[in-house]
Amino acid sequence: MQVYRTYHGLETHQIEKCRHVSADGLDGAEDIKIVGDYAFMSADSYRRKIWDLTRASSSQSERIQWANGNGSIFMYNFLTQQVQQLAILNFQGPDFHPHGIFVKETQNGLVLHVVNHRRDGEYIEIFQVNVAEAQVVHVHSMTHVLFRNINSLVPVDDNSFYVSIWQYYDSIETMTGFYETMRERPWTYVAHCRYDNSSPFNLILAECHVAVDDLAMANGLAVSQDGRHLYVFESLRTKFSVYRISQTDPTSLTLDHSVDVFTGCDNLALDETTGDLYSGCHPAPFQFIRHAAQGTLAPSQIVRFSKNIFNKFEAEEMLMDGTGETLSGSSAAAFDPKREVTLVGGVFDPGFLVCTGLTPKKLQ
Repeated sequence: MQVYRTYHGLETHQIEKCRHVSADGLDGAEDIKIVGDYAFMSADSYRRKIWDLTRASSSQSERIQWANGNGSIFMYNFLTQQVQQLAILNFQGPDFHPHGIFVKETQNGLVLHVVNHRRDGEYIEIFQVNVAEAQVVHVHSMTHVLFRNINSLVPVDDNSFYVSIWQYYDSIETMTGFYETMRERPWTYVAHCRYDNSSPFNLILAECHVAVDDLAMANGLAVSQDGRHLYVFESLRTKFSVYRISQTDPTSLTLDHSVDVFTGCDNLALDETTGDLYSGCHPAPFQFIRHAAQGTLAPSQIVRFSKNIFNKFEAEEMLMDGTGETLSGSSAAAFDPKREVTLVGGVFDPGFLVCTGLTPKKLQ
């Protein structure tokens, strides 16, 4: 992904079908996941400060401390069309800076998994969700030596998950990391982790192994409805890949096929009813970098991945905000099949979009 390149013609497409929703503290819905009548979003105001290039000489922990408070989890109720910030209970970590999230229905109710960029390292946090009380109750924190610059995660079952490592080095903090991004180095990976969810301890250690490596900015993750395929997006290669998961060893992945989409997609969200996947993408990467560092506008694009008659995925554009005036720097899109509504979030832009009646068009 050449950061100075614009991948597609930035022709605005269907943005008039979207309305903007805001809420106090919702300073960018970086990731969005939908379960039933609710959508859950990770939000944090510190990201603009972490990516501030004028502070590149400072350590990452110092830049995080400049943030105004902790991040949050928000919930959008499709029935009432109301947004709530969820109370976080029993969390014992030093700080809470959420990135990728996943919400899973279990026998014990909704369980929320969160990537947390803490001052003391990279962690996965697990919460029990109480929708009626608008709160999440912390259950476990876990870390591992393979957790460096985590982006996304997706559970496989109640005791295991995959995580994507989107950068091996910090691209702002080190020249090595800057080289990694600009030269599209395949230094990142996806790891599979197991843990004991019945442990009585708050802090537990995950058992993790690299499942696939040599990736260029491993980003969005999803698992198929039947649990047999892992979907991975590489942002620097602008490639969507489908891996077959070994039924005896989930760390053994075999590439099935890949799709080159020539846009920098971010998180992936699965439509459980059709198997389609939705992603917020950056069609003009250099504009997104400026948006991250300086707050300028950047285009937003939504891409849908769906299977053709040959059982292979194809990519279609569902939305384009060519100027970024309605929403800049889209990073997440999730589709609610019950209401045929698409939610769109961005890394830094406050609020999110609620879009209805989106129809696909061919990627330019």
